Amino acid sequence: MENKDENRNELRSRVKELTRRRSDLWREQFNILENRLDVLSPEFKFMIENSLYFNSNDSRVKLSFTGGPILYYHERENEVYVYDVKSNRIKVLNNYNRQEISILSLFEFTSKFGIEEAMESLVGMEDLPERTVSKLEKNIDHIEATVNKFKN
Repeated sequence: MENKDENRNELRSRVKELTRRRSDLWREQFNILENRLDVLSPEFKFMIENSLYFNSNDSRVKLSFTGGPILYYHERENEVYVYDVKSNRIKVLNNYNRQEISILSLFEFTSKFGIEEAMESLVGMEDLPERTVSKLEKNIDHIEATVNKFKN
């Protein structure tokens, strides 16, 4: 009986230790994501000030946004998680109609989903100025060609 109680106490102690470790890792993930968002903040603000769209590299995401980058796509729920630069929170939107479903803090987001997909999405943001210039040049070329085609 005493051996069983010792084993139970060891397991309880292990549960406390693992729970503490998991909380520490959630905090660490949060700090990593928050730091990355801070580093990219000037790019995000520039995009927003110039009414440029944030798109996802994930072909399942049908929407683009002007308020911040897409961090995560939840396929089963068909929800898109967008970092809202102004509020520093995560907006959960329906992938088809942009209807806002809920809002999460960064910590809630990282605790629920981790940071892997969000960080991969943000890595794509590092070359945002180059991609934006390229897109704008192509768009302008197309508009100029159309104007020249139908100019009187």
